[in-house]
Amino acid sequence: MALFKTRPDVRLLLARPLAAGEIGEYTVELLCSKPVPIRAVYLTLTGEVQWVHGGSHGSQYDRSRFLKHRVELLDRHTELDVGPHRLRTKVRLPPSLPPSWEGTCLRVRYRANIRVVIPWWFDIDVDFSFPVGPAPSSAEDQPSGPKVYATDPQGPTGKSPYLELSLGSQELYAEDRLRATAALGNVDHNDYRELRLALIAQEAIPAPLGGPLHQDHLVARWTVDLPERVGELQPIPFQLSLPRKLVPAFQMHGCSMKWLVQLSVGVPRGPEPSMRVPVTVRPADAKPSEAEEAKERALPLAVGSERLRLVWESVARSTGFEHIDGELHGKVGETSVVLRRDYSQGQAEVHGHLRFPDLGVGLRTHTVRKHILSDEFRHHLGARDPAQLAAVVERLQPILAQASRTRHQYDLTAAGDGGLDFRLRGPGSAASELRDFAYFLSALADETNELAGKLPAAVLLEDYVDAWTEAAAALRAKLRVSDLRLTIEREASKLVVGMDFEDKGVPEGEVAPLRSTFFALEPGIAIPSRHHLLWTGDTRQPEHEWPLEALVTAPSWTRSERVSLHVNDRLVRLYMAPGLPDPRLEIERIEALFSLGKTIRGEQGPYR
Repeated sequence: MALFKTRPDVRLLLARPLAAGEIGEYTVELLCSKPVPIRAVYLTLTGEVQWVHGGSHGSQYDRSRFLKHRVELLDRHTELDVGPHRLRTKVRLPPSLPPSWEGTCLRVRYRANIRVVIPWWFDIDVDFSFPVGPAPSSAEDQPSGPKVYATDPQGPTGKSPYLELSLGSQELYAEDRLRATAALGNVDHNDYRELRLALIAQEAIPAPLGGPLHQDHLVARWTVDLPERVGELQPIPFQLSLPRKLVPAFQMHGCSMKWLVQLSVGVPRGPEPSMRVPVTVRPADAKPSEAEEAKERALPLAVGSERLRLVWESVARSTGFEHIDGELHGKVGETSVVLRRDYSQGQAEVHGHLRFPDLGVGLRTHTVRKHILSDEFRHHLGARDPAQLAAVVERLQPILAQASRTRHQYDLTAAGDGGLDFRLRGPGSAASELRDFAYFLSALADETNELAGKLPAAVLLEDYVDAWTEAAAALRAKLRVSDLRLTIEREASKLVVGMDFEDKGVPEGEVAPLRSTFFALEPGIAIPSRHHLLWTGDTRQPEHEWPLEALVTAPSWTRSERVSLHVNDRLVRLYMAPGLPDPRLEIERIEALFSLGKTIRGEQGPYR
């Protein structure tokens, strides 16, 4: 036996690339230039996660081993002849292993150690590095559905830059194309220049004092030029080519890596809006075939104005409303409902409008400060008569109370005898919020349809109700009991007889006094301007083409003889003292007004 033995050269051969969860074939080749006695050959596979972080004394390096697997390739004394000798084995790598990774502060590395034991001589100890690919995707490992991301959930506010982004898919594949759509808000107040995108691997490593430290590893960067003139919330579609080397996210021994797509927009002399969108990187072998991709290719969700349109159309279909020119229109009985987007003090809002037949109770809003130091106000309902207000509130309060217990805030902004206005704070970009608002308004509309026929007369009119009811039957007229308003329609004319209230300046909770009795004639056509007149009754009766004597005769049921006459392009109105006890006392004046309607329409001369 020679005093100095010749050691063989050692090589490691792999049949194919290695991947977690798969069986790998390993071949150890020993090339002997002379015969060599061998006692044993071992193959040891190791995997480590390594990280580096800065400190007061410079960079510190740490590592943690998560894999060690030893295989005995030769377990008996053997003398190898001159030439190559190959020892083969198969090892299945666990599917939970992370893929190889070389980042900014985090690395995942795999090594194969080959040890050749030579009797009575120095052993051979050789290390080889090799990459490990990710485990195949499982059917259970599915990403979340597509989403729309925005820099502000309330939409464009004030004059601040605003950005929306939607990806065609949350899944990315190496050397594939990323399809996306962006939209910009407040374009009149910001000089947007370009879109800037980056693919970032966010690494997390253990901190010396506990908790994770995060570091961004930039993988790719792109710039997307904007159209010359960008419209408000105009969708901007684009495609990007992804880099070749991408591996799935992983987590191992307190270290992790995840993927983010970062989007920002260049704004000179101002804050640049930006956002980070989480994405899922899949193994290259999980990419669908070209035929499947063409068939099932996902397009980005709509953003900006297109997304709003789709949201509002979807809500219209689910609630029974119509989507007309960006608004939702509905009808519940005689009550119409309209929802539209608007801006108030730079904030996007959804306004809901209910319009119903006149209630005749002087419905209005009272405004109070929320608290003594607040700049915000809240509105609540008021009316000219406390009893009538109680009837309205009793009907509507259950729905208003139910809405107040939800997570949405519906603010009452205006009220009148013919309608109610509400506000939903926010841009109306969430289908669930918009749908709930539409249902809330529809429920209120259903109740307002029942209100008109169930409202009592104002307390000052209670003594007149019976006589006015009998007069309505005698004159074949419609009577609104709440404010004793009589409507008579004959031929093309419509005459309304009623009493006005002095609603202004009345403290909350007190009864509004009566102001006047009035007669209002609509002749059915426009009244020529030469007939327009404003006479208060305090002066001598003016000369006129019409016979005015029968119209302005002093009433017999009151001590006040004053009668005023107003004529405009649509109405002939008479005003006199309040408190008409029975409309039948004014039969002659009523007939004179209908006769005047015929005169205005040219059906008879100025004199009967």
